Amino acid sequence: MPPFEGFPWGKIKATTIPDVFFATLLPEIDSLSELQVTLHLFWRISKVRRPPHCASGADLRADRTLVAGLARVSADPLLALEEGLSRAVERGTLLRLEVETRGQVDQLYFLHDSRSQEEIKQIRDGRLSLGVGRVFGRGAAWVPPERLDIYTLYERYIGLVTPVVARELEAAHSAFPASWLEEAFRQAVSARKPYWRYVRAILERWASQGRGPV
Repeated sequence: MPPFEGFPWGKIKATTIPDVFFATLLPEIDSLSELQVTLHLFWRISKVRRPPHCASGADLRADRTLVAGLARVSADPLLALEEGLSRAVERGTLLRLEVETRGQVDQLYFLHDSRSQEEIKQIRDGRLSLGVGRVFGRGAAWVPPERLDIYTLYERYIGLVTPVVARELEAAHSAFPASWLEEAFRQAVSARKPYWRYVRAILERWASQGRGPV
């Protein structure tokens, strides 16, 4: 591969990435596929000029540049793409909404910010049309019919409950004492690591080593 020739000087098109990505998220990302997918979504979604500001799974799978880059990470670039997307959704960087068009199920991916939360709410309320046949009930803003305390804690300290995280939250609700849950979330935020994986690690450590003083 020839060396990169450098960035052009002068006025060039640029993609804005929030400082919080470099200060909080980047040190935690330990998967090259997740990093590639996340940066690609920042770039792709910045090009969307009207709502909803998102990218579909089908478009991402058809993106030759993205897939070619992931082929350097894995022998199966589409599998690497799905892994990267799932990890970014679990981390809370992306929000995922499942839709059906012409009998085919696909996913829409949004950057996790207030604009996306509002657009997802509008989609669910029918105020923002996607031109699709159906929006699945277990999409990005999904919460269980019987709301559990752990879901409230997650939304208070981390963000919207996503389908992948929801299954883990339900398991954690059954596995750990209720008195541990809020303290674990508080510790994660105090450590500037407001991610479910960090909260879960705290709970698992307490379960194996004892909770100790708080």
